[in-house]
Amino acid sequence: MARCSLPKTRRHSPMPRSVRENMARILVIEDEPAERTSLCRQLASAGHDVLDTAEAAIALGLVDLFDAEIVISEVMLRKQDGVAGLLTIRQSFPTLPFIVISEGDQQDAGTLLHAGGLRQAVWLLSKPFASAELLKVVEAALAS
Repeated sequence: MARCSLPKTRRHSPMPRSVRENMARILVIEDEPAERTSLCRQLASAGHDVLDTAEAAIALGLVDLFDAEIVISEVMLRKQDGVAGLLTIRQSFPTLPFIVISEGDQQDAGTLLHAGGLRQAVWLLSKPFASAELLKVVEAALAS
């Protein structure tokens, strides 16, 4: 099946979904190109189907179009606050798991998320993190 190309998005699909029974469709929202590429490579090498974007403003449409099972987002994006973008997604997809990446203390990021109204199905990762840690959090989010 052909997929249309969307502006400012890339798809990373290592193998057909039928071959990867326990893997997920993951939307990555990260405005730093090197970090976005690294995240996508780590996830795709583990067998996940990954779509990425640098802009939170188009993420809601991508979640629906891609039928994402998890959203991974940087908490602080240049063009839009990551929390505001996640809140927009949460309104339409209340049970969708979020993995939020922050550069600072997890407690500070957690406080920011809770203040913004994001309490359920949210996992935090602090930079820097190892690939194994990322994959462990993805596994936990899928199991929820």
